[in-house]
Amino acid sequence: LAGAGLGLFIRKLPDADPVTLIGGQPLCGYGPIRNSPELVEAGGMTIVFCLDSLKTDVFFSGHLMPLHHALRCSGVKAIAAHQLTNDDDSEKGFTAIEPDPDYSGKYRFIVPDENSDAISSIMCVGKMANDLAIEAKEGGSLGVRGKKENAEADYVSASDAANLLVLKHKLELDDEESPTMLVPSSPVVTLTRSAIFTSSVPMELGIQYGFRYWEDKL
Repeated sequence: LAGAGLGLFIRKLPDADPVTLIGGQPLCGYGPIRNSPELVEAGGMTIVFCLDSLKTDVFFSGHLMPLHHALRCSGVKAIAAHQLTNDDDSEKGFTAIEPDPDYSGKYRFIVPDENSDAISSIMCVGKMANDLAIEAKEGGSLGVRGKKENAEADYVSASDAANLLVLKHKLELDDEESPTMLVPSSPVVTLTRSAIFTSSVPMELGIQYGFRYWEDKL
């Protein structure tokens, strides 16, 4: 879109009826990725592979589901970069999950593949989306849009209002090294709520980066 800068934009075709997209529905892919044991600052697109609840929604076997459903897959015993708690006296299997603070392997971070800059398909455009809950304030500093404070609650409120998209981790079995472990692949850009698109004029869609991403930048 000329003059609009980098971002993710959407419109309906001029002669098409209004288009309804359902909350939880995938919109596009994030793009080709590689895994990294270290934070990559360049480009500001590094994603931390972090699952902090068994209720967290993930994509697995082509479906969006709570993590505890994915863990019921036969033979799954671990998730890369995380610690799972298993109550031997419980029939529910795993009962808790948290990031492993001592993990130093390649699945700690997800970064765009620097050899795949081209936007070749809808599966490659998600990395272009901006977090519309953040804006430039007077003096050039960053702050939460429409808020005087930059607390986490302010960000969550602004993000809920401004952003329609969120990243969901996609998990796969590690068939090459450990077939009983789930590992991350390229995330999926998903709608946080249902929306109806009525205009043929492109509009920008925002994505939640999360307060953790912005905390040291505000």
